[in-house]
Amino acid sequence: MSNFSANYLEVIKAAKVKKHFEDFKTEGRLSRDIRSGYQARMNAFLDLSEQGFVKLESGFMTLGILSPAPWLTKSLLNGEIESWELCDAYPAKSCKFKPDLLNLETIGREGEDFVIKWLKLNLREELHSDIVQTSLFDDRAGYDVISPSVKLKHRILLEIKTTSRPGDDFTFYLSRNEWNTALRNPNWYLVLVRKVKGECALFGYLDNESLVNYYPCDRHHDFQWTNVVGKLGLDDVYSGFPGF
Repeated sequence: MSNFSANYLEVIKAAKVKKHFEDFKTEGRLSRDIRSGYQARMNAFLDLSEQGFVKLESGFMTLGILSPAPWLTKSLLNGEIESWELCDAYPAKSCKFKPDLLNLETIGREGEDFVIKWLKLNLREELHSDIVQTSLFDDRAGYDVISPSVKLKHRILLEIKTTSRPGDDFTFYLSRNEWNTALRNPNWYLVLVRKVKGECALFGYLDNESLVNYYPCDRHHDFQWTNVVGKLGLDDVYSGFPGF
């Protein structure tokens, strides 16, 4: 099982509602599309059951365990909508991994490379040497890229977050160091990049002044937050690119 199949999602949906296996097979026999017919459904069910994604209990289909199978992680990282729908069908207790954290660890560099490419397309060539990918040599700087700006006289500091989860919301993680860096630097910006079906695109951005409104507070000196997760919609962010 190396590639994601649309029939996998149909199997998962049936297992989520605990559909009787005979009913599931009958639906396949009645399908007029051979791609979603009986044999295609049975192949998908066998694939998923062999890897523990679904189970058959007393004639009913049930969800098994969501695991980071190569075919699934490849589809998730490529931004395929069906693979995210599949993952979202599982309750947290049945998951061996967190797809959103997979984004954090794997495609962050892709987002940075996309932003640098965007900057080079929108800056004069003589300014390209002033673009610095700080994340390559300093992971404590509190930002990933330093760049000249078209509209602003000073250089801008860009913290780039990337996700392949589709939808109108954008979930991301910020460290305390990144947030404190934002508070100290008015030229710091949070840039959000979304990868869908293999292609990266700008979701939007926030400046440091807007971010202050979301800043979490420590309630006790012995308990301090180190990382936070945020979710922003299209109405919560500026469109376009900061300083351009």
